[in-house]
Amino acid sequence: MPMFVAHAAVGLTVYESLRHLPVVSLEISESWKVVLFLVLVANTPDIDIIPWLRECRRTQSFDPLAFKPHHREWTHSLVFAGGFAVAGGLLATLWWSGSFVQWTLLVFAVYSSHILADFLLTTKVECGVQIFWPFSKTRHSLLRTFPSWFPRRKPDSLSRSFLREVWLILSMCILVWLIW
Repeated sequence: MPMFVAHAAVGLTVYESLRHLPVVSLEISESWKVVLFLVLVANTPDIDIIPWLRECRRTQSFDPLAFKPHHREWTHSLVFAGGFAVAGGLLATLWWSGSFVQWTLLVFAVYSSHILADFLLTTKVECGVQIFWPFSKTRHSLLRTFPSWFPRRKPDSLSRSFLREVWLILSMCILVWLIW
């Protein structure tokens, strides 16, 4: 899922769904700062493209396919999500009210929403996410896990692909919202 806004929308939907649960119940007065923080958390797994951006700058060439083999690796794993959640929970506890455990669970859920969205919406088999890194470097995606559900066909036009992705993201957000 290549859209910064889409990951932010899914992450904020998870936040809205969880913030009233007793485990994560947070009363926050500076809501726009929390939203900005959670938008950054929801998009943090994509920091693994920074080395590619440096390489583009060094070579002064822009090859969007060059970073694909290294994207969705360690930053898209549950182990990294757990470590990041502890660090994010500590920062959020220092900045806002609420317990460390509440913030850590919320940061983990929002961070993991990015991983889940990439798992569900990755349309190419070779571009799955390494959810279980460092224990396994196998890439996982819904397409790779259940290939018979997705018959092979020619790629759609850009506009159809984009609309399908937007529809899937909105459907996922509405489903999470309805469940909670």
